Amino acid sequence: MASEMQAILDANQILIRGDVGDIILLKKKLSNSINDINTFHSILNTFYNNNIYSITPQFASLVIKFNREYNTMMESIRFAQELRTAEIEKELDSLDITPSLRGLTRALERTNIVQTIRKRPSSKKPRLK
Repeated sequence: MASEMQAILDANQILIRGDVGDIILLKKKLSNSINDINTFHSILNTFYNNNIYSITPQFASLVIKFNREYNTMMESIRFAQELRTAEIEKELDSLDITPSLRGLTRALERTNIVQTIRKRPSSKKPRLK
């Protein structure tokens, strides 16, 4: 993903016709948002949609490639979130909540949500009789 972003920033031929100031402003905005992929995506696609008839085919190809990678990444993130949500719901469904604190603690220990605290062996020395 970073290579696609860098290729877009390094592109020399962006517009067939248009204002050079627009290109400078675009590159500055994209450079400032290089660490925020969602903002980068938003800025790039707004520019693309507003200038679709003035963009060079090479730059259009870079944008399309970036969007494919971005969409694939977002789908992976959504899938992982859905999977984790399902796991958490499954763990919470198995909880038997009782009014006592001890009952709740035991239920949490069984689901491994809370790590159990084990007592250490006594440090007292045994008495000699």
